[in-house]
Amino acid sequence: MPVSRPRKRIPKSKPFWCTGSQASITVNNAASDVALLSVTVSGLPSYANIDRVRAIFKYRKVENTNAAGNKLNGAQEIQVKETVAGSWTDAINFLDDDIQVDGSTTDGGDVVMGNVDVKGEVTGNGTYDLQWDEASVDSDSLVFYSVQVGLVVEWTE
Repeated sequence: MPVSRPRKRIPKSKPFWCTGSQASITVNNAASDVALLSVTVSGLPSYANIDRVRAIFKYRKVENTNAAGNKLNGAQEIQVKETVAGSWTDAINFLDDDIQVDGSTTDGGDVVMGNVDVKGEVTGNGTYDLQWDEASVDSDSLVFYSVQVGLVVEWTE
């Protein structure tokens, strides 16, 4: 009789992006929540074991419309929640003074990958909302162009 071997768990990873992009997002010095596009996770097999989920925040360029240098004011988060029954969960942590831009200038974009595991909120196939919680800068205004968000799901089968 042949010896049965345990099935090897195969790790997989896939980024899921929002559809399209937001043309621009303006962050002012009065803290407010900024709605971002939603992300649909689809095609995960029903037997997948989700090991880790991280959020991605991407922008093509950032413009400081103020004559003075500008940067984020205080700790802020990109958050995610399951659209129907979820609760906002921190996914990317920005620190005070992140994203510094000289006065009246434009800088290139960036991709910010969160290091917070949000698998407790992103549990499988579904639609997930994202927001920038309490977005605030030192002086009006930082404008982010061509903003996209995504979720990287890591799982084993």
